[in-house]
Amino acid sequence: MFRVVEKCDENVLLSNQYMKTSQKQWGIYIADHAEHLIAVWDMQYRACRTFQTMLLAKIRKRNIIVIDPASGDVEAVRYRK
Repeated sequence: MFRVVEKCDENVLLSNQYMKTSQKQWGIYIADHAEHLIAVWDMQYRACRTFQTMLLAKIRKRNIIVIDPASGDVEAVRYRK
């Protein structure tokens, strides 16, 4: 099993409780603070939070790697040099 949190440089808690806007806040934080975004997305459902976060990251010119969960195909979108 992966121990992702243990390997993180930083762990950020946006709220102590879950609210209806928690996932949206998470997506905005990720798009604002990450240099790179790795998303596992089936490229079909555009109303999902994953896609919305990818759009925010694209607007902010972040590098995005999209992995298709069914095929394993990887697509990289580079905005920064």
